Amino acid sequence: MPAPTSADVLAGLTGTSPRILDPSPDVPAEPGLYAWWAARDVLPAMPGPDYPTGGVRLLYVGKATRLRDRILRNHLAPATAQSTLRRSLAGLLMDEAGWSTRRVGRQRPKVALTASSERELTTWMRRHLSLTWSIAVDPASVEDAVVARLLPPLNLNFTPDSCHRRAVAGARDRFKLSAP
Repeated sequence: MPAPTSADVLAGLTGTSPRILDPSPDVPAEPGLYAWWAARDVLPAMPGPDYPTGGVRLLYVGKATRLRDRILRNHLAPATAQSTLRRSLAGLLMDEAGWSTRRVGRQRPKVALTASSERELTTWMRRHLSLTWSIAVDPASVEDAVVARLLPPLNLNFTPDSCHRRAVAGARDRFKLSAP
């Protein structure tokens, strides 16, 4: 069977209803791309394409060599230091939510939320986000084309320079500088 094209992966991300996160979705272990969706009233200043059947809009697209591990162990676990999505959300929400940060790691310290703030972010994500995914044998070979086509606002590499791009970049910077 030939490897999925970027059009196949795009259809997979937008062709099945987004899954709610509580309880955790049954994510496959295969490689692929995943997409995070939110209702329009969640982070209302962020743009993003609407899901084809309405109700939610795209926030972020990522790739994984093992979808289950990436989603459940990096994004839905207390792992802000390892998740660009979690860092972006934390930076955008931390002032309003009152979350606090700390430095982790010895060799190259990173900023992460404190344990209680990590739990609160995970709860927020499970309450407000939904997820789709598409299996791709070589996710890196299709990621750029899919992200360039969808332009999710939390993926800064392909997001045109705009006020929301600056807002996300600024939120990430504030997050990095927030730890004592």
